[in-house]
Amino acid sequence: MNRLFSIILSLSLILTLTGCWDQVEIDKKAFVVAIGLDKGKDNMLNVTYLISNQEYASQQGGNTNEPATEIIAFTANDVIASRNLANSVIAKEISYDLLSAVIVSKSFASDKRFLRYMYDTTKDREIKRSTSLIVTKEKAKTFIEHNKPKLETRPHKYFTLIMEHGIKAGLIPNLI
Repeated sequence: MNRLFSIILSLSLILTLTGCWDQVEIDKKAFVVAIGLDKGKDNMLNVTYLISNQEYASQQGGNTNEPATEIIAFTANDVIASRNLANSVIAKEISYDLLSAVIVSKSFASDKRFLRYMYDTTKDREIKRSTSLIVTKEKAKTFIEHNKPKLETRPHKYFTLIMEHGIKAGLIPNLI
């Protein structure tokens, strides 16, 4: 009786240890570093993704012909739907694990629909509440395309470091 009880207990514990069934390998993910949001036509949203190239990041010390980032732009109904739309053209699974900034144009930030779109970002569990919101004078897509950091080779750290230094210098208010 005691032996049967220990076998049943062992089997039930083994069944609870199978937590890796939904695991995704890191090389099968596309890590979005920044999301750009602009007004689109007919209540649509122009979305721009700045995606980090993981092969470039892993080639430290070696030369590679691949760019450090990839930029894709498209039109979507909202931020949640934009991920599914991006997954239809990118082979890797879109991930917001390294997302450090949401960039919006000044004209879109002053639009009455802006809060509705920002509310959608709070519904996504991968978007952290500490993600920085950057408002630019030009369109967000233009800002992302023309922003080429000279000293930072890791695009996933660039926006985080810029915000930290701006807060430390007193140029950006510390709201966290």
